[in-house]
Amino acid sequence: MNPIKGLVTTVGGNAAPVRAALNDARPRFVLFVVSQESRPQVEQEILPAISGTLPQWEFLLVSDHQDIGRCYGEIRQGLADWLRRRDLQDSEVAADITGATKAMSAALALAAVERHSSFRYVGGDTRDKKNLGVVVDGSEQTFVCENPWNTYAVRDLERAATLMRDYHSDLAGDVLSGAARRCNGEMRTRLEALSRLVRSLACADRFDFDGAFKRYRRCRELLPLVLGDSLLVPVEDTFQSWLVLRKQTGRTDTTPGHETVLELIANADRRAHQGRYDDAVGRLYRAVELHAQRLIRAAFGSELGRLRLTSLPERHRPWLRDNFRQHPDGSYKLGIEQLFRILKECGELSARQMGTYERLKEHLFKRNNSLFAHGSRPVKAKDYRAFRDTFYGELGISQDQIPAWPDLGPILTAAR
Repeated sequence: MNPIKGLVTTVGGNAAPVRAALNDARPRFVLFVVSQESRPQVEQEILPAISGTLPQWEFLLVSDHQDIGRCYGEIRQGLADWLRRRDLQDSEVAADITGATKAMSAALALAAVERHSSFRYVGGDTRDKKNLGVVVDGSEQTFVCENPWNTYAVRDLERAATLMRDYHSDLAGDVLSGAARRCNGEMRTRLEALSRLVRSLACADRFDFDGAFKRYRRCRELLPLVLGDSLLVPVEDTFQSWLVLRKQTGRTDTTPGHETVLELIANADRRAHQGRYDDAVGRLYRAVELHAQRLIRAAFGSELGRLRLTSLPERHRPWLRDNFRQHPDGSYKLGIEQLFRILKECGELSARQMGTYERLKEHLFKRNNSLFAHGSRPVKAKDYRAFRDTFYGELGISQDQIPAWPDLGPILTAAR
């Protein structure tokens, strides 16, 4: 256990354990948590018995030593103020919860568990009242333990689980990696593996499937130990889907496949869950465009909607040349409406597809008129849902076909 600079300790009617704690720890700074009744103990019985140089000390007076809620609020705020005044870091301070009322000790434990790296307690094997009472003066022993919230990363895992439920995987990765630096042994290994796993999801959420693959590969060997076989299955299934998406999106000159369209929809759903509806419809818009580009590729062999006159049957070439602007490289780069016009003019749409653009037109217009596109109108939740439901109908898909992230709630719980 590293030496400490600061000690915060409760003070009750028995000064002996506090004296023992101070003589054992020898801190430079002390915050005495006292009640009106126990305050005189500090100057009358504790400080005079301290060996060596006296620490710099202050009082934190609680207003009701029997009210655990009030004690907690006063200690929590007073502790933060003291740390700031003394320029102390959480890792440099320990909490001793031996003295005072049960309410005061419990309140200090609750306040300190949020901050400090270690707890101290003065006990001993020799007690009065047939070895069931208080420790006999002169036989005290100081017990030191790590903060259990650090040892088991309780708060960090709960926070990471909450962040993952809202798809904030980068932030969850930061929380888990920070917790790993404070832990040791097997818990550090678990947290590092989980951090890499959620960071791989963050890469996939940015459509960086190469980065997702590399991060996942770094933690893959550890996951059976961390998760167990049953929890590993949905994670491995997600990884396998990334390999397909990595291949489809790894080139800039080919049209991605249907799996990428579905992933765009899934990505849009994640943005909608976060309330980012303008972002969500932007992803749906791209999914519609990619769907049209895939129809163009199937009909004419042209990639990413870039048509050339030679791509079309000869009888349709004059129509393309007369109705659309040719780019300097000789291609015609077309938008969603134009792609569907070409397909319709050339008879490449099925009977069901003939009205696809007309049914989507209203939703595409709302996206183009949104604040993050070319207009000033923010997109609402109902706009997104209507757009998504219409597009589902045009693709002939259902929600269970949309790829979903593995549920990391049980995974994070299992890591404790």
